[in-house]
Amino acid sequence: IGTETNLDPVGDSMNNSNVDIIETGITIDTIYLSFLIRTQEPMFTEETGTTIRILIDSDNDEGTGYFYPGLGVNHLIEIYGEKNGFVSTSILYVFDNSRNKSDWNGFYSLTNLQANATSTSGVSNELELQVPNFDLQIDAGKGLKYVVTMIDANGKYDSTKIIDLSR
Repeated sequence: IGTETNLDPVGDSMNNSNVDIIETGITIDTIYLSFLIRTQEPMFTEETGTTIRILIDSDNDEGTGYFYPGLGVNHLIEIYGEKNGFVSTSILYVFDNSRNKSDWNGFYSLTNLQANATSTSGVSNELELQVPNFDLQIDAGKGLKYVVTMIDANGKYDSTKIIDLSR
């Protein structure tokens, strides 16, 4: 689909510009789904850590996956980092459809992912991430939807609107 970017309002993160998402980008090719997340100030600089979650409705069906208003979340990417600006962990989870749709513990770990701040020093306001398409079981004909959230240890957060890549 090429690269699709979406802007998010600046200053809507409860007074923490390190978790203030200002732009997301996504590219899908034959092998990878690639994300770019940009914040107002550098991310992963807090002693107590920051978590980014990408909730993906990979089959574009609200009837499957974890319930999130407007989505049926089949896959969850969770990225965690703290103080030095580097990503500590990046994990892809899959929702077990035999569990209750509102059971957050219905996600299980599928694989580790590569996610990196886009700066050689580590401290950056941009993060890049790639997920193999086969891990997401994407059906290009159905499209997909996703939401990006970011939260610090004090509960200050930001979240994008639902981004719909259906055609």
